Amino acid sequence: MEIQKLLEMCVQYQASDIHLLVGVPPMLRIHGKLVVVPETSAVTPAQAEELITPLLSQEQRELVKVDRELDFSYALPAQAGLPTGSRFRANVYFSFANQDTRGFALTPHYWRVN
Repeated sequence: MEIQKLLEMCVQYQASDIHLLVGVPPMLRIHGKLVVVPETSAVTPAQAEELITPLLSQEQRELVKVDRELDFSYALPAQAGLPTGSRFRANVYFSFANQDTRGFALTPHYWRVN
C-alpha cells in the first residue's frame, strides 16, 4: 500500500488518525475505534520506512535518525473528490524496546493551504 492511498482513505472516511506500527496492519481510527485497513497485512520495518520516507524532507530524515522521533506536518496535494490542501500532523518514532520498530501516527486537519 502507498502512503498517498492511506492519507486519501483517512480523509474519505473522516478518520481521526492513521496508525502505522511495525508488526501490525495499518489502522484508521474512525469514530473512536481502530479499524484495520482492508486487504493489508502486518507492516514490516522496510515497509514502514517506504511508507514514511516520502513524507519527509532530507533534513527531517536526518533528524529522525539522530533523535529517533520527529513531529512534523504534511499537506496532501489537491485531488478530485478530496478537500483542497488536507493537512496532517504526524509523529514518527522508533521504539526503545526494539530499535528497529518504527511507529507513525497521522492526525488530519481539514483546512485549506494557500
